[in-house]
Amino acid sequence: MSSYPYPIKVVDTRPEGHQSLGTLPRLGLNDIDQLQEFYKFEMLFTHGYERAEPGQLFWGITAFELKAGPAILQPQVRDQNGQLITTPPGILLFLHWPGTEPFPQPVDPPYAQTGVGAFTEGKGSAGWGFGPESHIGPDGGPFLVWASSDPETQEPPESRRVGSDAVDKLGWWDDHIIPNPIFQVMEKTGETTPPAGTEYLVNVDASGVVTGHIPFTPGSPPNGTAALALFRDGQVVAHVPWTSAKFA
Repeated sequence: MSSYPYPIKVVDTRPEGHQSLGTLPRLGLNDIDQLQEFYKFEMLFTHGYERAEPGQLFWGITAFELKAGPAILQPQVRDQNGQLITTPPGILLFLHWPGTEPFPQPVDPPYAQTGVGAFTEGKGSAGWGFGPESHIGPDGGPFLVWASSDPETQEPPESRRVGSDAVDKLGWWDDHIIPNPIFQVMEKTGETTPPAGTEYLVNVDASGVVTGHIPFTPGSPPNGTAALALFRDGQVVAHVPWTSAKFA
């Protein structure tokens, strides 16, 4: 069985009686192992789940949509609550396959530096057409798909999606049936000790162990932002917005 750091579902939307069901029976929500075995794709967590520190956000792949019809690879993007992200310009997604040209500038996460990008444009998904050369073989297909990181200057910092997991060796079969990845914002769980030399608001248990922390943002909060502030020598020197007060 596959070993993933979080659950990954399968949403099989093939119509009743579809010809493909004779070879690949309809899959249930928890049949990710059967889907991966059939398509031979690989999951990559290097620049997403493994990059994120506890409390940070990243793009996980929480499901694959399996549907027949148009020859289009159509990944989706969803927020932490599972809702499609429909705010323009949307999310920048990347697609790589062998022989593609370099991106205009280096991209992050750096799973590959050649390929094409597309914004979801407020539709919650992006679409790339494909041809017969991307049919799966014994080792899967040619596509590598992932989502973009937010810049390090993202404000507020706690909203930054620091990386993305990816799916590699993706391809199609039968009636253009391709597993479309569903990228969803996830929060890395676990405990971590805050780095030395930086001021943090920390939670300390009864035994004196730091069990969570929140980084202060230097300076006063912007107008309209309620905050928990660090007051020193008669002025506010750092703050934590109340909407951010969630211990890692």
